[in-house]
Amino acid sequence: MIARPGQQLTHALSFDIEDWFHMVEIKAVENPEVWPTLPSIVEARTDEILAILREHNTRATFFILGWIADRHPDLV
Repeated sequence: MIARPGQQLTHALSFDIEDWFHMVEIKAVENPEVWPTLPSIVEARTDEILAILREHNTRATFFILGWIADRHPDLV
């Protein structure tokens, strides 16, 4: 979309917060019973995203998997 003179564009930024093993159709990680035994990077990567947003004074919407919210409530 191109803004007309005097018109302000609105930009939206969103993130889907999942861990690396929540990939679809990857045989090695398809069993959710194995997920708790796998190393998680979700907190570190989300902290990085938040730091970048803070640095640029930018807001975003975060969609967090229920599985992540259950295991990392402080992240939410």
